[in-house]
Amino acid sequence: MSLRASGAARDRIAEITHDIEGMRDQRDEKMKRIAELQANNQQANEYEGVMVKGPQGKLFTTAQDAGVVDWVSQW
Repeated sequence: MSLRASGAARDRIAEITHDIEGMRDQRDEKMKRIAELQANNQQANEYEGVMVKGPQGKLFTTAQDAGVVDWVSQW
């Protein structure tokens, strides 16, 4: 193997290593986002069953059932 070939091989290895590190960074960001979404979902599940007072004073199990979400989104 000539010096030129071994240098090209090293360059290619460095390039592939850089690509792998980039993929790991992307994976880590995705895992972080998944953990955030799971925490939010857990929090939402804990609030499930909490009564919400609707516009006419009626009690509902969720803000969406009470129409509060639609009302807020109109602002």
